[in-house]
Amino acid sequence: MFMKYVPFLKLKQGELGAIKFLAPEICSDVKPYHLFLNDNNENRVGEYLDSLLNPLSKAYASKDMSFFADFTGFTDYQIIHVCELLRERDFDFTYVINNLNIDLETATYLKEANLYGNGLALKIDATAELNMAEMNSRIKKIMSFFTIAPNQIDMILDFGYIPMENLGLYINMFETLQKGLDSFLEFRNVIILAGSFPRDMNGIAVNTIHYLPMLELRLFNQLKKMSNRELVYGDFGNIHPVINTEPVTFQGSCSIKYTVSSQFLIFRGTIPGRVPEGTGQYVQKCKLLVASNEYCGEDFSYGDREIALYANDLKKGNGSSTTWITNTLNHHIAKIISDLD
Repeated sequence: MFMKYVPFLKLKQGELGAIKFLAPEICSDVKPYHLFLNDNNENRVGEYLDSLLNPLSKAYASKDMSFFADFTGFTDYQIIHVCELLRERDFDFTYVINNLNIDLETATYLKEANLYGNGLALKIDATAELNMAEMNSRIKKIMSFFTIAPNQIDMILDFGYIPMENLGLYINMFETLQKGLDSFLEFRNVIILAGSFPRDMNGIAVNTIHYLPMLELRLFNQLKKMSNRELVYGDFGNIHPVINTEPVTFQGSCSIKYTVSSQFLIFRGTIPGRVPEGTGQYVQKCKLLVASNEYCGEDFSYGDREIALYANDLKKGNGSSTTWITNTLNHHIAKIISDLD
């Protein structure tokens, strides 16, 4: 079960829209990593969890795709309940165990209900202090508890935010893991997850066009050369890798974040309430993008087709932040697939 690309996506409307409109021919190469977000309201847990899956069902309707499911921030009860709901709706998912920690009650439920038929994923913070002996011991305990072999485990090495300064540090971290993990060569997949998109764009002037290097892809290509096994590319797309799981009111700028080869191309806008054109900035930026040499063409992806429609004034309104998350992430996934060797 080898995939080319693992995009990290919060379980929100915009991100799910990017999956819903993926072209069928690339779906087999993509296995999304979904972070399930909790609304932190214990009085409506059941209703929330059930309604949470409705947009997920729409996104994966008629798609033969699996995904990674990360329930960090959920209570044990919520994890068990949402897993039951996922099974009822026949989702094909792989449960993620973060940093080799799983509650015994949850683990027992997963085992007794056989909810790891698609194997398990172990996600490790690759930048943490690494005690390889302890790590290997915990991996062996997990495999023993679930009676599962390394070739049924996807190992996700999460490097988090990759700054500009020194990629060599992360290469050394990978080398430590490659040499120190006993089952490194036997895992079903080893996924390199990283991101370099900044927390905000305050350093980019409004109404300018700016390139940001995609350092996560640069790192992956270097690790691939030095790895003694096949690696899978994963990234956080055009969001900052340090995820805020708390509900917040959107205050972002009307900017278009467009993925080109090894770079993000930013058409920088501002908060809609600050300028007369408001969300019309999105359409203005689309016109600039479509007129540029970097535009991939309206036939490249659903997102590119939507961008062309807005640029040519063939869509009603200007779209919302959710619209542009869908369009730019849908393009991003298609572009990454086309650029990976």
